[in-house]
Amino acid sequence: MLVTSFRLKKIENPTNRLVAKCTLTFDAMLAVSDIKILIKEDGEYYMGMPSRKTAAGTFKDEAYPVNSNVRQALERIIFSAMKQAEQMDGVIFNGEIKQGHGKVSLLQQDIEDFAIETL
Repeated sequence: MLVTSFRLKKIENPTNRLVAKCTLTFDAMLAVSDIKILIKEDGEYYMGMPSRKTAAGTFKDEAYPVNSNVRQALERIIFSAMKQAEQMDGVIFNGEIKQGHGKVSLLQQDIEDFAIETL
C-alpha cells in the first residue's frame, strides 16, 4: 500500500496546538481525512488521528496506524510536507505521487516521492 496523494491545509492564525489538517489517499482508492497536525511546546509536531467523542465524553480514534512502523512512515510524509508548507506561501497544499517513484510500500516512501503544489 502506498500514499498516492495528500492534501494539507494550514490553519491560519492558530490559537491552540492545531496547526494543520491533512487527508491521505492510499492506492488512489481510500482516503483518510481529518488527520490533525499539532505542535508541542518544544516546537515538534505530533499527529492526531481522526476521532469521535463517545457517549462517555472520551475520544476514540476512528482510523489509526496498526504499529509504530506505519505511524513513523505516515509522520515522515506528513511532517515533511508541513515543514515544506511552512516555507511556502499559501494555505492548501496538494501532493501527488510522482510517476516512476519505484516504491512498493508506504514504509519506503518519503516526501521526495511527491510533486507538491500550492492551491
